[in-house]
Amino acid sequence: TIEGEVDPSYNGQTAYLLDYQDESVVDSAVVADGRFLFTGNIARDSIRRIDLGREYANLILEPGRIEVYMDRHVAGGTPLNDAKMAYQAQFDTLMNALNARCSAIRADSTLDPKARLARLDGELDAGIARFGEFLRPYATRDDALGAHKEAIELVGRLAEALLLVRLAHKGLHDADSTDVLLHVRVEVV
Repeated sequence: TIEGEVDPSYNGQTAYLLDYQDESVVDSAVVADGRFLFTGNIARDSIRRIDLGREYANLILEPGRIEVYMDRHVAGGTPLNDAKMAYQAQFDTLMNALNARCSAIRADSTLDPKARLARLDGELDAGIARFGEFLRPYATRDDALGAHKEAIELVGRLAEALLLVRLAHKGLHDADSTDVLLHVRVEVV
């Protein structure tokens, strides 16, 4: 069972349960009294998404009562969904810390451009290592909380940002373009 509460302005609108990978519609439910409900049986836990107008939430479809929090884009109430919320909180903490450290380096007026790039280079190397350590236990899980393509894409983007910092350090690339890549925000399903 999947239950969610939304603003009553959504009454009469349809909430769609989607396959996360191919975005095909798995089920739908009409919002009534500010709530929606999906019921059914599943063969295996899987990643799903609920779309309702401009609102969405990612969840792991598994046996049990799943409560969807559309305002935070997450779900809880079952073992894998609760673990996913904890995972997302840790992931966000790591990402926010990396962004803060990189912003502080970029804002440090005592550093000349080469020193700034060298510090960013080191910080991105360390960030990739921290994310690798964080993701390692999830890569071997044999459930929907296992390896996330979004997390793998994040590490790829960090590596790309690191490459641009290194190119800028060698004068082969504009250092300002690294700012765009350093503000990485990934939502992990």
